[in-house]
Amino acid sequence: IFPIEIRNGPRILVTLRANVVIPEVTVTQTRLEFERVQVNHCKMITVQLHNPKEVPAEWSIKRPMEKNKDWSFFTCKPNLGTLQPGQKQNMQVYFEPLSERNNYYQDIPIRVNYNKRDIKLSCSGAGYTLKLRLDPPVLDLNAILPKTEEKNEAFFSMCNDSDVPIEV
Repeated sequence: IFPIEIRNGPRILVTLRANVVIPEVTVTQTRLEFERVQVNHCKMITVQLHNPKEVPAEWSIKRPMEKNKDWSFFTCKPNLGTLQPGQKQNMQVYFEPLSERNNYYQDIPIRVNYNKRDIKLSCSGAGYTLKLRLDPPVLDLNAILPKTEEKNEAFFSMCNDSDVPIEV
């Protein structure tokens, strides 16, 4: 109740009501397991963002100040936007390992303007390389003169030491 004084008039009591809404964005999943990805290849997981509130929600992805050692291996597209009330939007999260390693991990914060609470996407994955071994590792072939029927042969074996098939 808010009193209003009118000069040379009566005093009026006004009741003010407000519905304060904090913008919010929800995601379909917050834990993204990329599993094993070949080095220099990428894997994509799509998550859906949703604005369940009655006001527009501006969101963005910002690099965290701490715990960001694997930030460059995970990418989000788009990385910012505005969702209207009730609107949904797909966002692709990419993982591209650059070396063989089992423990890539990064928390990706989604910040919503005027909301103190960040959404955290916990991303993890592993990078592997293909391992092809030649036995013997070096072959020495003697020189052959042109226009001769002399043969120069050597045999070797090729072994796949990876746990995935390799096309040669």
